[in-house]
Amino acid sequence: MAGFDDSSYERLYQYANPNLTHSYDSHKAKHPSGPDHNGHPHQEHSPHDRHHHHDHHHDHHDHHRPSSPLTDKIAKAIVDEFQAVQFYTRLAELAPTMEARQIIRDILAEERRDHYRTFVDIYRSLTNRQPKVSAGPLPATYAAGLQMAIRDELQSVANYQAISEMATDPYISKVFSSAAMDEQRHASWLLYLWMRLITTP
Repeated sequence: MAGFDDSSYERLYQYANPNLTHSYDSHKAKHPSGPDHNGHPHQEHSPHDRHHHHDHHHDHHDHHRPSSPLTDKIAKAIVDEFQAVQFYTRLAELAPTMEARQIIRDILAEERRDHYRTFVDIYRSLTNRQPKVSAGPLPATYAAGLQMAIRDELQSVANYQAISEMATDPYISKVFSSAAMDEQRHASWLLYLWMRLITTP
């Protein structure tokens, strides 16, 4: 990865998410992991999956519970994750190398397994409702897709940290805190792919 250093990452980080007040250095200090020397992401995992249906003992005739600021934010997070799964599926198809394709598929797997499905379970347990989802934009090119994905991942960090702080249930708070760290890691991997793209002859 000759040809760029931390100052390059600093500029790209600020470009990708100009609304964040913290710098790339603070982002890197909080989450130093990224692709290893062979270009592959370090393997890190969210907390082990567990069954999240807090209300299994209720029957199917329970009334829907009213919405709240917390459930509204979780509903939005579910839509974002649903769209992310579709987005990364397409971005993997556009990836120019096997390395890029594998990194994107690793991100896709976490978005689907650790985020989307877990968030849906939590939402159902809180509301007794099935969340509504809708399709989002898909990338037209690999380069444009990387830029969009970096911005979305960094925005998700802030969104999930806010949900974690709002939640009074320790389990929900932990799930979204872990998801925020996942999204920071995803942003690091995508920044790596972007730098590979713009520095490869």
